Amino acid sequence: MLDAEDTHDQSLYDSLSTLDKVKKQLEKLGICDPGQPAADTPTVPVDIDSVPDHEIGNLHSQLLEFHNYATYQLALAKGREAEAENRLKYLKASIKGAMKRGEARDEELEAKPIFVVALREKQEAEQESLLIEAFKGILSKRMAVVSREVERRKLDWEKHRRTSNIRRARTLSTEDAQDRWKLGKE
Repeated sequence: MLDAEDTHDQSLYDSLSTLDKVKKQLEKLGICDPGQPAADTPTVPVDIDSVPDHEIGNLHSQLLEFHNYATYQLALAKGREAEAENRLKYLKASIKGAMKRGEARDEELEAKPIFVVALREKQEAEQESLLIEAFKGILSKRMAVVSREVERRKLDWEKHRRTSNIRRARTLSTEDAQDRWKLGKE
């Protein structure tokens, strides 16, 4: 029986890693990695209503920047996951093809060191995707809290503006009535 390391073409195995090539093609189109934001991941203060308006805007921008970064990183992680899955399928097929019929049991295949390494790479890629998805979910919830606060402040401002307009209209109406009353007396 052939050794597992001798059962596959290394160049073909390596050619299954296409993510870097795709990234370079996208960069030519102007679609680039946004890069990790300079600051630490922002948190939402418990007393968000005491945060000044300009800081709320900055907080929302920082969260959006991290969300965009996490979205891109998740896409890369999904790409690595697909590569790992393809390498695993390739190894499985090449090892089973090298083994005689009847000998290609999954237990034997999964015991091959090269297969275990590929399986571990797939597991790491899947775990990376899960963790980035969780991080992205956390960011989405933080953005929702900040967005709600922005909307609440906007509604408060609009309410204040309407109230001011009503007071102004009442004042003008009262002054107008007083002026008419004065004119009527003359």
